[in-house]
Amino acid sequence: MPCAWRMKLLVCQETSSVDIYELVFVTPSQREFIKELARENLTPVRIRNALGRKFGMRPSALSSLRTVQNIVHHYRRTQLGGTATRKKILEAV
Repeated sequence: MPCAWRMKLLVCQETSSVDIYELVFVTPSQREFIKELARENLTPVRIRNALGRKFGMRPSALSSLRTVQNIVHHYRRTQLGGTATRKKILEAV
């Protein structure tokens, strides 16, 4: 069965309303807030929800959960000493 969208043209009826291809970026203040909550050992889902409350953003305007997870896990791994498995590996060596 062929794709229904094949060879179709995407035409916008209104301009400057919304861009469906627009990416949501994390601002430096949001990034610092994420790191602050990561230090308190909150899960990425709770951090993402707290971003909406703190900065007054709609759920559709929030960064994706994947983005928040990447920031949290990178910060924990590099600044907070990693995970329990890292400690076990260092003790074994």
